Amino acid sequence: MSVIAVRRAAADDVGRVAELVRRLFREDSGVRDGTVDQSWPERFGRRWVRGLIGDDEAFLGVVEGPGGGASGYLAGEVGGPTSMRTVRVATLVSLYVDETLRRRGAARELVRVFGAWAEEKGADRIAVTAFASNEAALAFYRSEGFEPRETSMERPVG
Repeated sequence: MSVIAVRRAAADDVGRVAELVRRLFREDSGVRDGTVDQSWPERFGRRWVRGLIGDDEAFLGVVEGPGGGASGYLAGEVGGPTSMRTVRVATLVSLYVDETLRRRGAARELVRVFGAWAEEKGADRIAVTAFASNEAALAFYRSEGFEPRETSMERPVG
């Protein structure tokens, strides 16, 4: 197994990361939630990625694949505390690793580097959400020490 290195995303990564966001949408919400607008990455993906790169309270890390260029990313942000929840929480917003790097430690390294960044930012906790039906993601996050804190449920109106 080769060593996986994470680096902070730069302006020249915007197009590639936006493409990875599109793939995540297709592979995750595209099969798990019909209410998610699958055109969002094309319409807003590049702007979202650029905003993360320029935001001091946000993290965008990438791993490079065998052919060079970003083949995985983790996007996160830190916020709080609030009057209701008195801890500073770093939220892992989005994580995707291309097939070429899966099961090779790329996601673990992205989470590790994000955790170090969160600690530098003074975060007390790291949070993540995943679709309840995405058993692989849930197993991965459990293996990284995440535990359920709350359950979100919804139903159609009427």
